[in-house]
Amino acid sequence: MTTNTAKTVMVLGAGRGQVGLYKAIRNLGHRSVAASIAGEYPGFQYADEIAIVDISDPEAVLAAAKEQHADAVVTSCMDTAMQSLGRVVDTLGLPGPSEASSRLCFDKRALKETLSDHDVPSARYRVIGSPSELVGIADEFGLPLVLKLSHSQGSAGVFICETLCNACEKAEEILAEEGFCLVEEYLGGIEFGAQAIVSNGDVVFIQTHGDLMTGGANPKPYIHYYPFEHQDLVNEAVCLGRKAIAACGFDNCAVNIDYRGGAEGLCILELTGRAGANGLPELTGELLGVDYYELIVRIALGEAIGDIAPSRRKALASEMVYADGYRCNGYSPIRCIDPNIRSTILFASARTEDAGQCIGQIVAAGNALSDCTSALAAERERLIERLSSL
Repeated sequence: MTTNTAKTVMVLGAGRGQVGLYKAIRNLGHRSVAASIAGEYPGFQYADEIAIVDISDPEAVLAAAKEQHADAVVTSCMDTAMQSLGRVVDTLGLPGPSEASSRLCFDKRALKETLSDHDVPSARYRVIGSPSELVGIADEFGLPLVLKLSHSQGSAGVFICETLCNACEKAEEILAEEGFCLVEEYLGGIEFGAQAIVSNGDVVFIQTHGDLMTGGANPKPYIHYYPFEHQDLVNEAVCLGRKAIAACGFDNCAVNIDYRGGAEGLCILELTGRAGANGLPELTGELLGVDYYELIVRIALGEAIGDIAPSRRKALASEMVYADGYRCNGYSPIRCIDPNIRSTILFASARTEDAGQCIGQIVAAGNALSDCTSALAAERERLIERLSSL
């Protein structure tokens, strides 16, 4: 129920990663507008109004924001709408990351150039226009090589190529799509991340978390967890994260950071001016004892949020659950039986022939990470059993 002082918050995107924003806006007593292309998206069920618009089109989103008299604009868990968000922020004078900063979230080449210009440690890279250039780069960087689509988000469009032949094949595909290919040195060591909040130029919260990755040429995180066990890296990671945030100019937003730490030292892989995906907002909210989505909305409305610090000292973990044969455009919270399960959400809505779909998300707590992974495993089986009713 909105109040007389309710404001209008436009949410860019209506997928499962934005549902928490709609619920937070309602809990805060404000009016939400779902900006999205047409489709069967779960966010539409939670929004007060719907604006059908391509969220990757900055001018179209700006026009919709003006029409809706938006007092704030937010997104989470994806970069598709970031440049549009920045355009609205700049034009309407709203709190949030600028368009120049937001562009870095969906342009890996521009991000690499920005980090390099500000002496933020990152993997060495080259931009190529022909697969033949990979021969010299392989001699310089060694194998494997990391090839990236520049205009992609998160782990999508990132490929680890073990052989020169494989790298050339992948480069051909990327060149056909973008006209150039971003090539990075492969860094060994530990990959991990951090979630941060920036408000009025201050990084008021930054917390490292561990990541468990899938294998293969295109690895993705499937479990995130707190606390990050490599305490020797934490202080350096926090300092480096602050430096990277300042370099990118992110302000009045959540920030998701990916790191790699090893013999070569600690480096920033990527960062983006929105909350991380794959259960990280829910996981971080459990850590802080607050609704993380509400923090994002309040910052976008220009509210002061005060001090933020972890309230939980034990372990937390989130897992994305995958299965074949389901359409996943739903969002159904499941009542938890195990007290160590903090939340379970089912995304699967019907049976199809689709393969490798993310059918749900689980957040667990425990005294140690092993307690969390045990609870996740049991809840995963329960969630998969529930699919039989679809």
